[in-house]
Amino acid sequence: MSLTKHQAALRSRRDQAEIQKERFVQGLSLCHGKSTCQGQSAQQVNATTVASWQRSPAALQSQPIATPREDEYSILAMWEASPLRQAVSPELDKLNRLVQEDTFVAAIADPNGKLLWTAEHPSLRPFTETINFIPGGQWAESISGTNGVGLALSLCRPCTVFATEHYWPACHDIVCYAAPIIHPQSGQLLGVLDLTTHWQRHVPFAESVVAHIANDIARRLPIYLPRADLEIHALGQAKVLFQGQCLQLNQRQLEILCILALNPQGITLETLYQALCPHAHTHPATIKTILTSLRHLLKGEISSHPYRLGMSVWADFVELSQVLQQNNRIADALKLYHGSLLPNSTAPALEDARNHLEAGMEALLYRCQDAQTLLDHANNLLCNPLVRERLLELLAC
Repeated sequence: MSLTKHQAALRSRRDQAEIQKERFVQGLSLCHGKSTCQGQSAQQVNATTVASWQRSPAALQSQPIATPREDEYSILAMWEASPLRQAVSPELDKLNRLVQEDTFVAAIADPNGKLLWTAEHPSLRPFTETINFIPGGQWAESISGTNGVGLALSLCRPCTVFATEHYWPACHDIVCYAAPIIHPQSGQLLGVLDLTTHWQRHVPFAESVVAHIANDIARRLPIYLPRADLEIHALGQAKVLFQGQCLQLNQRQLEILCILALNPQGITLETLYQALCPHAHTHPATIKTILTSLRHLLKGEISSHPYRLGMSVWADFVELSQVLQQNNRIADALKLYHGSLLPNSTAPALEDARNHLEAGMEALLYRCQDAQTLLDHANNLLCNPLVRERLLELLAC
């Protein structure tokens, strides 16, 4: 395909995506198959992009000039403390070469979509500074709508967002290729690598290049040293590690593990049933089946009569509960708290534990008299309205 035909194909794709998004914004059905949009044959938009559009309107109810941005001092401290910094260092020459030779912006974002590091071709600097695609810029879907960084975080896989597929019109002239950086041992999502350029410079293989570099960065991450045989992280984004390896669990399995962690002395099947789903149309035999599947995943380390975890266990919510009982450990509590305990769970025992922790965190925030202590942990906490409210109070003093 000649350059002229290639550019024509890109222009057609851009126009079609714009038509489709305008129909979406107006509440009209999207064009499919061999139908036409404004006299042109329709090009179907990727289903993951449409799903992202559906998540985006609340983030961009107005048309901002730029995304929110955190101050340079805080971002520099986050980058210095991030495990990504040293892992990225061997790839800097490759990234800088791509930036300079192929007119890209390269960016590393944290798991919340906050940019920690960027490098850009000089010709793109005015654009990146205008929209805050620079360190401190916040590019989660919930803040900036459909974009490469946010979509890679949502999907947890490589993706491309082309031109008018971006929800925010300020990004309609760029194409973003992004890939998550996932710790190969723990399975933890630690950030995103993004390469961005003008839409007319789009090439299909760029997404594969970004994915390859992201995997190279992941392989250089420090070895994860588990706190216990079983680690349960249920505050914010949930994950469970067994003997250092990430387990893929469904909601019920995760809820049962959390209840067992709350009852280290053991729990009967009847008590477990009442703690988990007393009002649901679930037979206790179903709970026994789930326990059997968990016992298999944990290599037999769940005993019965009573049901009890038979290995060393660390759970962030148990640790937080203990820390909250000690008034002088405010910084430790802020470091542990990444969000509510399994916020979608309706299990009575976990709702009670969640309410207890939230009340403890609220009391802790009002004991905190130092705005800098909150700022030092802002990466974990600014999503919490109580934290934002208390921080504004302290800064106003």
